[in-house]
Amino acid sequence: MSDYQTKRREVLPAHAAIKAIREAALVGKDGLPTESGPMFQCIVDMSYLGWQRAIDVRMLLETQITDTTIRFKPSKTAGTSGKVLDVEITPQIWGVIDRAKAVKKKYLIISPYLFPVRKGGAYPKTGLHSMWPRTKERASVTDGIQFKDLRALGATDAAKAGKGRAKIQTRLEHTTGTTTEIYIKEAIPETSSLDLELPW
Repeated sequence: MSDYQTKRREVLPAHAAIKAIREAALVGKDGLPTESGPMFQCIVDMSYLGWQRAIDVRMLLETQITDTTIRFKPSKTAGTSGKVLDVEITPQIWGVIDRAKAVKKKYLIISPYLFPVRKGGAYPKTGLHSMWPRTKERASVTDGIQFKDLRALGATDAAKAGKGRAKIQTRLEHTTGTTTEIYIKEAIPETSSLDLELPW
């Protein structure tokens, strides 16, 4: 295992593809509105905005949410670094939280989870893994993007927007900057500005 290195996935979702998948989640093959679509959209949006792994978004409890932050205890690092991350709640994240709560209220769902299924349990891994390819098919998205690529897309967009690498590394809960660089899918070009005059 000493030679193991995090592999760089070459696939980075286009914003248009994610938008199409989100929209396709609301309408089934029969052309009728889906019951699970609005909550699926919330999970997609929170995954992009918060950069957390699917399991940590699916299992998110309302008690993890304060007036200003969401406390994540990433499942992947629980047995290693034991990192705990407080993600500041931006207006965009508040919007997702409010939408999820509205879905729960509409269907009279009583659950400690923010993104539950109709019976109140946490949104299952199998449900997410089956919903993603079905919505991709309905959206006619044929590339190899996976749900987990939302995390890398968020990090890449933050890097493009000029956010510092240290802040990106913190949000991704990476112990090294090398892993963070792997997650940032597109190289952010440096600018070269040299004003030279022709000598002849």
